[in-house]
Amino acid sequence: MAPYTLTYFPIKGRSGPLRILLADKEQQLKDVMVSREEWMRGELFGQLPKFEDGDLVLYQSNAVLRHLARKHVEDIRTKYIKLIYQEYETGKEAFVKDLPNQFKPLEAILAKNKTGFLVGDQISFADCNLLDVLLNLKVLSSSCLDSFPNLKSFMEKISTRPKIKALLESEIFTKFPINGNGKHGTLHTHILCSRCGALKIMLADKDQQLKEILVNFEEWMQGDLKATCVFGQLPKFEDGDLVLYQSNTMLRHLGRKHAAYGKNDCEASLIDMMNDGVEDLRLKYIKLIYQEYETGKDAFIKDLPNHLKAFENVMAKNKTGFLVGDQISFADYNLFDLLLNLRVLSSSCLDPFPNLKSFVEKTSARPKIKALLESESFKKLPINGNGKQ
Repeated sequence: MAPYTLTYFPIKGRSGPLRILLADKEQQLKDVMVSREEWMRGELFGQLPKFEDGDLVLYQSNAVLRHLARKHVEDIRTKYIKLIYQEYETGKEAFVKDLPNQFKPLEAILAKNKTGFLVGDQISFADCNLLDVLLNLKVLSSSCLDSFPNLKSFMEKISTRPKIKALLESEIFTKFPINGNGKHGTLHTHILCSRCGALKIMLADKDQQLKEILVNFEEWMQGDLKATCVFGQLPKFEDGDLVLYQSNTMLRHLGRKHAAYGKNDCEASLIDMMNDGVEDLRLKYIKLIYQEYETGKDAFIKDLPNHLKAFENVMAKNKTGFLVGDQISFADYNLFDLLLNLRVLSSSCLDPFPNLKSFVEKTSARPKIKALLESESFKKLPINGNGKQ
């Protein structure tokens, strides 16, 4: 079998968990190193890493990890990256002080599972991702795991798996800096409809019932419900006895369950990639709404075409009206929901993008989605929790 190919900068960065997973599965990896100067020529989504598995080309590191997990812990990483690249000088002490609050849910999961892994009794891409984050955090604060025996044992156990141990000791891994700016040290959800829109749209389109339990901020701040949530966040989704947190996990679950996750593994991996691209743009939108609305709105709208053109190009190339394949996927629902919000922010933002404009019109006209968008229960909910949109 030909080796996988990874195109990335000469840093560990976002490639760490991918390398760990492939090493443990005894898979070859061909590295193509790109300098900053070479990179300025541009790529899809404007990001690396780029991952090649035969004819399948993927961007978005978590899409790559999900692809590899099928074939053979992201909140902390997001916060860590924000610290490293935006707040290192002013926020390091506060970040390290708050780490126990981030570790507690993961410690509790390992304690409950009793297998040494996050889920089930064998290693998954989530374990590889967590190991990579913990290795970086130990560099930031060598004692950060001292109060968490299960996390400490987890890190020791995974680090000593023969192929992972060999990777961690290899020159290709040890010579790279952890981050691109030389500092050593991933998203906060709101309890409103901003994180539930795509889920509601998909369930409506699939003719599925949804019972909603709305929580106001006063109830949430009392802390009783928060204490029961795995990561101290809403939304919370229940499907029978299965209870899920993390909005994109919910979308993937429903995509698998309701034939909205592609027709094969390659389509599923491409859908993951598209959904992660949507998530990148959603994070920028959320940051604007909650942190920079007054000072950053004009700049955000001016920069929107640079983000939307990637999706426009994908739609133009696919020619089916969907991001991947010839049927709607959870990534389409997610993109549709985000585009509705962006059109409230800037009514003309889709005017230069005929394929995206057509996509929104056709998706809006799907009978069940049309009924949802016109329903009072949907229209009366604010888009965001601070009244800005």
